[in-house]
Amino acid sequence: MARDWDNAGAPLLYNGHVETGMRSLVILDACSPTAFTLDELRLLEHFVVFGEDIGAPAGNLHVPLPNRSNAHSFRGPMVQKGLDLIVAVGRVIRRDEGAAASYSVAEDAVPLLDYVQADYLVRMHRVAEWMRERIETDGKDSYLAWLADRLVDLTVAPSGPPEDSQERYRQLDATYEADLARMEGLVDAAWAMGAFRSMHMEDLDVADLPTAPDGRWFETVSEKARAEMRSILSNRAGLAPLLG
Repeated sequence: MARDWDNAGAPLLYNGHVETGMRSLVILDACSPTAFTLDELRLLEHFVVFGEDIGAPAGNLHVPLPNRSNAHSFRGPMVQKGLDLIVAVGRVIRRDEGAAASYSVAEDAVPLLDYVQADYLVRMHRVAEWMRERIETDGKDSYLAWLADRLVDLTVAPSGPPEDSQERYRQLDATYEADLARMEGLVDAAWAMGAFRSMHMEDLDVADLPTAPDGRWFETVSEKARAEMRSILSNRAGLAPLLG
C-alpha cells in the first residue's frame, strides 16, 4: 500500500520518518531479537535520547528542557510513521499477532553499526544497548513499567525559557550543538535506509507492505539535512558574541 512520505516529496527533518524510524531501528537492533509494540517503542525512543533521566552512562543526546517528558503523550503517530518506513525498506518485520502489532529486526539483518558511523547514532546505540541489559536483568515488562513510572515522575507543567539572558543564550547554543549532531545522524540514517531499500528491492514487492520511497527521496532528506547543518552553523556563529 502506498504511503504519503512526508507530504509527497518534502521530507521532514526533525521527527520526520527517517529520524523517528532510525530511533526505533537503533532500539530494535540493540535489543534484537526482542520485539516491541508501538507503545513500548514510543516509551523507549523517548528515553534513548534522554539517557541521563534513567542513569544511562552515554548521557543525553537532546537538550533536557524542563518539559521534555510532556512530548511523549503525542508522539505515537510520529513513531508509527517511522516504523512504517523501516518496515518498508525491509529492515524490520511487523507481526500482527495478539492484541497489538509487534516489531523486530529481520532475522537476516546485518548489524546496524556496520552501516552508520555518526557519533549521534553510535551514542544512541550505546544507550539502547544499556537499556537492553536492564531488560535482560529486570525482565521486559518490569523494566518498561519502571520507565513509565519514571516518565510520570519527570512530567512537569509547561514552562517558558530561562529569565536570565545569558542562560537563554547558553541553552540556545546547546540546542544548536545538539541539532547539529542530529542532522549529522540524519544524513547517515538516510544513506543507510537508502542502502537497505536497494538491498531488499526484490523482497519489497509485497502487497501488504507500504511502498518504500525511491532512492531520490532519501537523497533529498540528506540534502535538506546538510542545508540545515549550514544554517545551524551560521546561527551559532551569530550567537557566539552574545555568550559571556
